[in-house]
This record gives sequence, C-alpha cells and structure tokens, in this order.
Amino acid sequence: MSDERIRRAIDRALDEVGESQGIEIERSPNAVLLGDGMLDSLGLLTFAASLEESLRRTFGAPVSVIDLLAEEPEHWTTETLADRISELVGTHVRG
Repeated sequence: MSDERIRRAIDRALDEVGESQGIEIERSPNAVLLGDGMLDSLGLLTFAASLEESLRRTFGAPVSVIDLLAEEPEHWTTETLADRISELVGTHVRG
C-alpha cells in the first residue's frame, strides 16, 4: 500500500499538467496515465518532472518516474504508480 504523501504528490503533479495544458485531469486511483490514458508526451514530461521533484523534496530519494513508466507503459494507473513508488522509496529509505 502506498504512502498518502505519494498519492498527494501524484495529484499535485497531475494538477500541474492540467493547469499547463488547460485541461481537466481525472483524479481517481484507476485513472490510466499512458496509452489510451490522460497524458500526452508533453503532459508526461511535465508530470514526471513535477513528481520527481516532489518525491525528492519529501523523501530525499531520487526516483525516475520516466523509467518507472517505461517498465509497463500501458498498465500504469495513479494507484499502481503510487504503490510502486512507495516500494522504491521504502527500500531507499531503509536501505
């Protein structure tokens, strides 16, 4: 299960994309991020940069969101991304 701080960071990053592109971004745990999802290439870069910076500030852990999303690009939802980041940050913080 993911940390609530990670979910908030994802929501903030999605808000930033929405504001920069002037669009409404769906905010649900099952919202698909890529493929038939909500982020185009510019949105993806904006989202990744914003989320990476937020994670670095919050946890002191570098996380490459682009690398994560490249693992299984058609399967990422906000919930699955939050869970995976939680695993990585937890490992980094404990390790």
